[in-house]
Amino acid sequence: MTEQQAQTALCWQALGAWTGGSVLSVAAAQAPHGGIRVLAATRAGLFRWEFPGEGWQPARQGLTDPSLVAVTFAGAAVNGWPAAFAASASGRLFRSDDGGLVWREVTAWAGLGVATALAASPAFHEDGILFAGASEGFFRTLDGGESWESCSFGLLDAEALCLACAPDFAASQLLWAGTAGGGLYRSRNQARAWRESGMGLPDAAVQALAVSPTFADDRTLYAGLEGHGVYRSRDGGESWTPCGPALAAHSINTLICAGSAAHLVAGADAGLFWSNDGGDHWQAAEGAAFAALALTYAGGEIVVAGAFQGGVMLSTDGGRRWSSAPPLVVHAPPVISAASDRLAALDIDG
Repeated sequence: MTEQQAQTALCWQALGAWTGGSVLSVAAAQAPHGGIRVLAATRAGLFRWEFPGEGWQPARQGLTDPSLVAVTFAGAAVNGWPAAFAASASGRLFRSDDGGLVWREVTAWAGLGVATALAASPAFHEDGILFAGASEGFFRTLDGGESWESCSFGLLDAEALCLACAPDFAASQLLWAGTAGGGLYRSRNQARAWRESGMGLPDAAVQALAVSPTFADDRTLYAGLEGHGVYRSRDGGESWTPCGPALAAHSINTLICAGSAAHLVAGADAGLFWSNDGGDHWQAAEGAAFAALALTYAGGEIVVAGAFQGGVMLSTDGGRRWSSAPPLVVHAPPVISAASDRLAALDIDG
């Protein structure tokens, strides 16, 4: 190889228009001292960001499977960071007891499938209750993950897309599940049994659920549907009506209440939108030229989004305007192909 050829071999040309990887799930928690920690689940590992802070750090200690599809914090912080759970694409589940720094495998989950939806009791530090939805059905643990039991009784469609617990779950035992087959289900007894709870909803996949933080008083929750926008219930999920027409024909990938029942942020196939009147009117967010796969509310006016092929995005005004968080460039292990005098690297995103 000549010196000129060697220099050429060190130069790479980007194929495609993106520089980051896809972030499939995000979670945020506040510590007692006031800091915020964000976890981002990707196909190339888990990453941690202390907000405000300089940048992302790998959070892989103990994570023996780097391809992750879901992450959540379990309940609120009590004398430190809350517990966290992360699910992998190969059907493994991991738990952290220090807010995502060190992980251990939840071996009791083995064989139950890929957990695509996770929801913890708001009082997890006391009751140890966590729910997980997989293509094989719904499961729950009452002891922090040490043992699991099926909780799919009454479900006509067990392929979970989203799960949500009521903020007053410890008293009400209420939670909801959205499924791929167009079902919205409600349980009043910690998922021992489910009943259909979708009167007024179209027959479409329920892809996202958002519960009012003051649900005990206003009984309000929202559902994001495939191809039908956002629907609202003001009676705890008993009946549903469509929200404003702006998103009526769009698919909703992710949906949150950002601090109040009236303030919503929705990730749709047409971009990110926000509403401050409970979904009656929607505004397109500024700087949101990305597809949001996941949203999390971090407190105050801080909202974090996981983007398709775009890393993590940040809003400090409740989802109205967006900018890049510290760069998070993640690529799943690439496939390298040689053709003539060129090399091409292809990862899971492109």
